Amino acid sequence: MCRWFNSAPGHHLLLKLGPSRHVDRNTCSKLMNPRLGVLILSVLLFIVSLLLPAFGKLNGLSAWVFGPFGLFYGASPTNFTWLANPLLFCSWIALAIGSSRWTLILGVTALIVGLSFMVLAPRFGLVTDESGVPRFVIGYRSGYWLWLLSMGLVCFGRLFCASRISTASRSLSGRY
Repeated sequence: MCRWFNSAPGHHLLLKLGPSRHVDRNTCSKLMNPRLGVLILSVLLFIVSLLLPAFGKLNGLSAWVFGPFGLFYGASPTNFTWLANPLLFCSWIALAIGSSRWTLILGVTALIVGLSFMVLAPRFGLVTDESGVPRFVIGYRSGYWLWLLSMGLVCFGRLFCASRISTASRSLSGRY
């Protein structure tokens, strides 16, 4: 638990993290950065989505590793939804460096491309093996939903972090 206290008269405020560790205010703000929390949670959700079944009998890791090969066959437009992965990775980078606008643009684009899978897969099918024949997807499993949640979290986290920063700056400046 974090608590602020005065170490001595005339000294700056310190944060007591434990029985013997003290951290100043700047270090604490870096440790409790909400962007970092959103980034870590989004990456963890993505990693867990790779371990779970995504759709049909295909798990997330197989879909992620072999998805780019479907782009070269050109047999199904559904395979282009795999491109949501690089968009998600770029939104993580933008979130990490603090680019709010690019985080939101890339995150929303990744989410739209990922959601388009639900429209395209039942209609056009998906190439999942070397035969090049599209197979129709009829069910979405937990890996797919966690993958989408990872993208949605980046978008929500960017909006949440921006609103927290603007609220904090208004309260510091005295404007409400």
